[in-house]
Amino acid sequence: MPSQIKALHTVDGTSFPYIFEQNATVQLNSMTGKSFQDKSYSEVNPEYHSDHLSWETPDPGYWTKNGYALVRADERGLGQSPGKLDTMSRGTIEAFFDVIEWAAAQSWSSGKVGLLGISYHAWSQWRVAARKPKGLAAMIPWEGVSDYYRGRCRHGGILSNSFIKFWWDLQVVSNHEEELVRNRQDQTIYNVNNRFRDDEYYASKEYDMEDIVVSLLSVANWGGILLHLRGNIEGFCNAGSELKYHRTITGRHDLPFCYDEEVDIQKSFLDAFLKGQDRVGWPIKGKIPPVDLVLQKGDVDFNNAEAEKQYQRRTENEWLVARTRYIKYSR
Repeated sequence: MPSQIKALHTVDGTSFPYIFEQNATVQLNSMTGKSFQDKSYSEVNPEYHSDHLSWETPDPGYWTKNGYALVRADERGLGQSPGKLDTMSRGTIEAFFDVIEWAAAQSWSSGKVGLLGISYHAWSQWRVAARKPKGLAAMIPWEGVSDYYRGRCRHGGILSNSFIKFWWDLQVVSNHEEELVRNRQDQTIYNVNNRFRDDEYYASKEYDMEDIVVSLLSVANWGGILLHLRGNIEGFCNAGSELKYHRTITGRHDLPFCYDEEVDIQKSFLDAFLKGQDRVGWPIKGKIPPVDLVLQKGDVDFNNAEAEKQYQRRTENEWLVARTRYIKYSR
């Protein structure tokens, strides 16, 4: 049975150092507290520890304190959003498109919208940006796969069923009430039953990366092989954006997003394109190198953020690096 939509809209302007509004209604044109693993949450930068911090998304406490309004939306078929749950689908992106244009039109909005998030919240940025919603001014896909078929589901055509089941059970099944099972499209089933990229299931999720023209900062983790690393590099290389930047990081999937130095870069980029407050030259092509690499050389211990700061950084003017020397190992 579909989600029961209730009148649950509330606005709390007194309990927190920011205004917390939840269950706001966004009319979709295409349709007729803490959500964190405990140990991970305890290790997050304390500057990012507001009551509404959620996994893989920006912290409302920090960003509202710095002059931003932060919007999160339930996907179709989840929470108070009507419709069928079909993760990573065309319908997902159509709804996301509507939410962006809705946010840009609100009285509290400057009319400029930026996107920031990890993993699923980065993957969806690539696809919605290609549709060019009104108001979208900047995007920071942080560790986000950009090719559903080749980057997530079938590496080299081989089914990546272990990760898909792990993700589906953890992120969807655990958050979806049992009576809603018939109101969702199960990725674990559809990815097994569809084998080729031009099957309708996969083809419906395709888009042209060159259609992305918004200012872009793609952030990849060297440890994200077989999923997000390829996605961020391919997205950066193929996006049609005039102003596009690529940054690499190391470390865990959850914590670097909240490191002081990384948050400062996020804020610097968004300030430049959403507020017109540029500190380093983001809006000026050629002012700063478009590629910023961390050189992961040597063993500095595992899961040690301070030790990882020993890795040197190096900027480049392009990717792949023009002066690369290719070594042939076979005759």
